[in-house]
Amino acid sequence: MKNLLKAIAATAFVVVPMQSIAATGDIPFNGTVNATCIVNVGANGVMTTSADLQTFGSNQAGGSAGTASVVANGGTFNMSVDPVTSFDTEPAADATSSETFTPSYASTGATSAAPGTTGSTAVGAGTSNVTVDLVAVKGGTDVFAAGNYTATVTLRCE
Repeated sequence: MKNLLKAIAATAFVVVPMQSIAATGDIPFNGTVNATCIVNVGANGVMTTSADLQTFGSNQAGGSAGTASVVANGGTFNMSVDPVTSFDTEPAADATSSETFTPSYASTGATSAAPGTTGSTAVGAGTSNVTVDLVAVKGGTDVFAAGNYTATVTLRCE
């Protein structure tokens, strides 16, 4: 009987729920945001010729500028376009003649740059809406030959 009472007492002790005590703990988070400038390319530009076939550009009637958005979170970034020295592709009939290229841009939003800007512009924090133009001009009496042309303008934020 003693053993039975001991077993019942031991079981009663185990079965009785113990009261828990609530606790909390704060978990800190930290991180660093680096100064960043991102160029998101939008629409391609379209080049068309002038009436005399000596100018081929996105600023001609029927042409259109390429677009991009530049997003920066501060820092000391500058926006610019690289010089263009030749077409990426052009008709064989035009490959022996030369052109003078003028890439330019304009920007609204966080960065303001007037149409036709060719130099470097300080980039503001936020989103800048950029349009990029390219114009190629023949010299003398030379004209653009019939066919397909492609060129690339690099927009930089650095």
